[in-house]
Amino acid sequence: MRRVLPFIVLCLSLAGCSSVQTQTDDTLMKARQGAQRGYENLSARADSQHFCILGLRVSADGRILHAGVNAQDAGIVAGDKIIAVNGKAVNDWKQARELIAGQGPGETVALTLLRNGGQVHLECPCVDISETAFATADALREASDGNWLECAEKMEQMQHQYGPSPLAQRIVVDCYNYYLLSQQKGADATLAAAVARLTLLNIEEASFSKEALELIREDVLAQVEWLKENDAAQLAEQVKQSYANALDGFDGGK
Repeated sequence: MRRVLPFIVLCLSLAGCSSVQTQTDDTLMKARQGAQRGYENLSARADSQHFCILGLRVSADGRILHAGVNAQDAGIVAGDKIIAVNGKAVNDWKQARELIAGQGPGETVALTLLRNGGQVHLECPCVDISETAFATADALREASDGNWLECAEKMEQMQHQYGPSPLAQRIVVDCYNYYLLSQQKGADATLAAAVARLTLLNIEEASFSKEALELIREDVLAQVEWLKENDAAQLAEQVKQSYANALDGFDGGK
């Protein structure tokens, strides 16, 4: 994950310089052009891809980290572990995901979950992957028109509906970042919370191995420092502790 807000920091340090507005306009225009390309590419592909997802974020070993509205309505909760799909035992999320993707949109997946030492059996309706693609494309369309706040809000809603992902949360951060820039404002509490959430998702995503966690160490520490510098000490401590806890899982708490 890149370090956050280098351009805003630059703008604040150059307040009063005649070139600041031009630099800001150029940056926002390039960002809108990038969003337009993303919108066009995603829109062109979205309707050609149709397979089942359940709206979950799951760790490599099959433990559910986050459940979107669709999964929640089916009775799935964070902390459940998927141990069988349609009656077939699975050892990890890769196996489970392949079986789930084999279902068609509109069908139902039977899951066996491990919860509090016991087994739970339930059925979860499929969500068409194209729905998430179209939702993301719609947010990028807002960004391409310079509606940065609407982009961030639509991506937050998409994550609520289908479950959060680092990529989706990064779009939230970028769109809100550009919103603040367009308003000639510096970092605020909303941006700090979005940055913290993105960093926490990146830690979760890397938690399958110590090597993966080590690769993001510099970025995590950079975000911790950024949060401290922007009056978000509590969020900084939360991120720092989450990273330490993830590493402790491989070091035996040492």
